[in-house]
Amino acid sequence: MLRDVDFVMVIVGVIFVAAGLYPLIRGRNYPGVLGRSFTKAGTRKLENAPAEYWRALGAWMVLSGLVYSGLWALQITKGWAMRAFDVALLLASIVALVRWVMIAHSHALLRWQSPDSARRGGDSSHG
Repeated sequence: MLRDVDFVMVIVGVIFVAAGLYPLIRGRNYPGVLGRSFTKAGTRKLENAPAEYWRALGAWMVLSGLVYSGLWALQITKGWAMRAFDVALLLASIVALVRWVMIAHSHALLRWQSPDSARRGGDSSHG
């Protein structure tokens, strides 16, 4: 029987998987209000983001949702195979997160980077 905490873990995991599928498959930002940033400059940066940025973000979200749901499944099945599978998903999620940050850095999409830092090959605050 599902407890309230278990139910929340499953719902959050499913939401992450569902939310990550759109950028993973389409390779672009969400349409409408969901695709906006808090500032106009942030929205412009997101509009100029390449498809690989959105696919890396989607992959990280899908894998993180599977990890979160897998934590719930670990409570039901205590076998070593499920633990190994969840650890593999966790490692894949970390790799996807690192890849997403690397892509964001290379295209100057991080909040602290100026738009011209991608052309110079680094952060503009260092010189």
